[in-house]
Amino acid sequence: MPNDVHGHAVLEMILDAPAPMTRHGVLSAAKARFGAEARYYTCSAAAMTIEDLLEFLVARRKITIADDVVTAYRERMCSHE
Repeated sequence: MPNDVHGHAVLEMILDAPAPMTRHGVLSAAKARFGAEARYYTCSAAAMTIEDLLEFLVARRKITIADDVVTAYRERMCSHE
């Protein structure tokens, strides 16, 4: 059974990283931490893969990916889970 993980957990992982993370680094770290079969959800979407979640977060301007570096914005995170 897949693990259900809130998107905030991934955002916090990016924000708490000691060095900037690449897109590949986020994908690898999320799969290692939450499991390869994990599904991600937010207040407005569910049953996403980690790849789907990253696309969702970019579309919602919660993260940007430039030159393969992922930047998360704490001030753009919603305050509920």
